[in-house]
Order: sequence, then C-alpha cells, then structure tokens
Amino acid sequence: MNAYHEIDTIENKLAVIEKCGYEIVSHFALDDKCWIDNYYQPLIDNSEAFLKKYNYADEVKEFVEAGKVEADLYNRFKDYYSYVFYIAKRKQ
Repeated sequence: MNAYHEIDTIENKLAVIEKCGYEIVSHFALDDKCWIDNYYQPLIDNSEAFLKKYNYADEVKEFVEAGKVEADLYNRFKDYYSYVFYIAKRKQ
C-alpha cells in the first residue's frame, strides 16, 4: 500500500470502471519481460550515468533509489501483483 495506494484486484478495478459509466472492452496484464527487460533493468543499468549527469544531487539519488526499491519489490512479489491496462468505452 505504501508503494501504490490504489493497488486492488482486477475485479474491483473493473467494477469501478463500470460504476463510472464505462463498458469494459478488454484488459490485460503486462508480462515480466515488459517490466524487467524493458523498464527495470535499463533503469538500474543507467542509474550511475544518470546520477553523474545530475552531479549526484540529493533529489536524483532519492529518485534512483525509489526506482531500485520498486524493481526489487516487483522482482520479489511479481507472483502476487502485476500492471494491468484497461480499455473501456463510455456506455451509450
């Protein structure tokens, strides 16, 4: 909850979308490859260069550390949560 306070089940998110007057067209979860290979690993691989570019400013250090914590959480708990995209259209 501290990392993402709106985390919930797919069923609950679908209910919220419908309650807001939308019809669900589709939904899908991104697979591990999307997040690990295309987001988290490049973030980690480039963190030192990013820190150097911004002269190791405290704000940048905090940003980089938050990304590393998020990557670690995802790697440890990816069996229990994922990133889901929802496609909906306004009900007629």
